Amino acid sequence: MIATMGVAASTANAAPVWKYGDDVKVTLDANGGKFGSAETKTLTDTTDATYPDYPADGVFDVDGANALYKNVPTYKNANTSGYARVFTGWYESKSGGEAVAPDAVLADGTTLYAHWEAVPSDETETYVLFDFSNLVSYDIDKNVESAGVIQKTANGIKVRLADGDTLAPWQYAATDVSGDGTVFQGEWSVDPATVKKGPDAIIPQTVNAVTVRVGSANGFAIYKDGVKADKTIQFDAALGSTVDGLVAYKTGAIANSWTLR
Repeated sequence: MIATMGVAASTANAAPVWKYGDDVKVTLDANGGKFGSAETKTLTDTTDATYPDYPADGVFDVDGANALYKNVPTYKNANTSGYARVFTGWYESKSGGEAVAPDAVLADGTTLYAHWEAVPSDETETYVLFDFSNLVSYDIDKNVESAGVIQKTANGIKVRLADGDTLAPWQYAATDVSGDGTVFQGEWSVDPATVKKGPDAIIPQTVNAVTVRVGSANGFAIYKDGVKADKTIQFDAALGSTVDGLVAYKTGAIANSWTLR
């Protein structure tokens, strides 16, 4: 079943005004590892005087590359109690908690700590496995992948996790694959926040859906969940549900109602 929509408009709110900002400095603590001979490294997000409309905002993205997970220490003792140690992410505390997202907004003076996991002979005990079953998709930050924190598998991803840590929502923020007659609404076969490491995969749970196609009209640009569509946008919606995250915008106006056709 295919549904199409048109738009109606109302006056839009004014866009926010950005101001020149101070530099944001973050310290990376290797927490048992090292950056060469150093145990810490400082990253600085600087406002470029050439582009004052884009101030330092605490997001460490340089030329499209995430600086947090591009800077990965090595464990100073490569072998501890017979096991190698692998990097599992940057955290706001020395132990426990959730990994900081690569696009996190960090305050000036923040210290992040590397977490490490001992790798036993059964390597499956070091990660949480997700099997997407072609129902969802997931975009891995290239530096997070290079750091080994999240890795692709044939059918999904595996996420490295140290003992005592918890998966962060960004580490399994999968999106629905549209056009298959089902929709993923964020539910999994097991709650990722309470999952244990091991070979048993977590699988997305879906419900029956219709495929919705939305086309622009009257000069409007279409956005779904903040992402602009080139022409027509397509997504799945559960039967009987309302459509969220759908916006049509042009200068001075924003869509505030949708009509099924």
